[in-house]
Amino acid sequence: MDDKLKALQEEMDKVISEDEYFTEQDKREIRKRIIEMNQSVPAQKRRNLLPQLLTAISLCAFFVFLSGIIGKELGFFASDTPQDANFPVIVPADEEDPTSIEDRYGKREPRIEREIEKVLAREDLFKSKLKGTLKGAYMDESGNVAVDFEHFGEIIGAQPHIEKGYLMATLDIAVYKSSSVNQVYYLFDGDQAAFTAWQESDDDGGEGEFQQYMSRMQWILSITFLMQAALLFIFKNQKDLLWVIFSFILMVFIHHLLSTQNEYMSEHLPRQAKWFIVLLVVGYVAFLYNLYSWIKVMKKNKESV
Repeated sequence: MDDKLKALQEEMDKVISEDEYFTEQDKREIRKRIIEMNQSVPAQKRRNLLPQLLTAISLCAFFVFLSGIIGKELGFFASDTPQDANFPVIVPADEEDPTSIEDRYGKREPRIEREIEKVLAREDLFKSKLKGTLKGAYMDESGNVAVDFEHFGEIIGAQPHIEKGYLMATLDIAVYKSSSVNQVYYLFDGDQAAFTAWQESDDDGGEGEFQQYMSRMQWILSITFLMQAALLFIFKNQKDLLWVIFSFILMVFIHHLLSTQNEYMSEHLPRQAKWFIVLLVVGYVAFLYNLYSWIKVMKKNKESV
């Protein structure tokens, strides 16, 4: 670029010197303008890196979000509490004799109940719909804890297995804060079998389909990234156009995710859905900025010709 500017400067000097209509002042002004153009080129190159940087950041964030959600969907939040082979079988409490509950399950534990109430009130656990469903927590002399709930399956319905696993793991953490706890089991209205039936229900609420979609999206995104890197290396003279195409593809990916998985994410992953919307806005900015930079470069090339 510097050689072209110097050649242009020499050519202008020749034209100005031979043309009687150009004064010395004109000559100085044109030389000054050429010098200014020469000095402005590095700054322009630095500014053009911004849309590419936005696109790269959007890609990395998109990939991280996908990986995080896939990790959750694969069951990393499932409870890993060891289960005893001689797991106690609880007989449903006699509804006509509520005073016998402590005789059946042990003494009531207010401290454990307070910890569980904190869990049930959390907004990220079924939007706090479980708040107030705890009936009591009891512990016998062996450290076995029975946590009795109202049948909240009738409130939140059959949830995906990953959401149930997350709830169980969070409840276990709350209960095991007490060092005297040996093991814990959960009941619906004094009935362990009712809780187990809800926990093992087969209705996944679209979880399997969503997991497959996110896995496919991650693979496609990885392949697209590798192709982009290869094309940038091969077609070095078309980098601006390639960044426009790549930022557009990224924007299409996010659009497709939000449009096809909107219902599932709104119900089960509302916070992650908001971050994808933010990422989509950043993707729009990156695409428009890349497009503007490419058009600007094309105009300059035409003017030089």
